[in-house]
Amino acid sequence: MARQVRSRRFQEPRCGVSKIMIECEAKELGREMESYLLLSHADLKQTGEQRLRMYRQANESLQAIVDNLPEREQQAVIAMLGRDLDLTLELYLEFLRSLHPKPVARLCDPPAPPLPFSEWLFGS
Repeated sequence: MARQVRSRRFQEPRCGVSKIMIECEAKELGREMESYLLLSHADLKQTGEQRLRMYRQANESLQAIVDNLPEREQQAVIAMLGRDLDLTLELYLEFLRSLHPKPVARLCDPPAPPLPFSEWLFGS
C-alpha cells in the first residue's frame, strides 16, 4: 500500500536572505546608481516616469488577477508579495544608509540628577 504524502508546514523564512546578501546587493545598487547619474536630468526624469507607468500597469494587472483568486490563495499571494517587498525595501534602506550614514544622536539636555531620598512622605 502506498504511503500518503502530506504537505509539511514550514517556518518562515523558507528560503532566507542573509544580511551579507543584502549588503552585497546594496553595493550593486551603488554601481547602478552611478550609471544612472551619468544621464542628464531630463533623461533621468523621463526614465523615472516611464518606470512608474510600468509599475502602475503591473500593479493594476496583479490586483485584477489576485482579486479573482479564491480567498485562501489571495492571502498566500499577499503574504509572499509582502515578504518580497519587505526584502526589497530592506535592500534599499541598506543602500541609502551606506550613502548617508545616520549622524550621531545628540541629547538636547542631559537628564536632571535624581532627587535625594527623603522619607517625608511616610511621616518621619
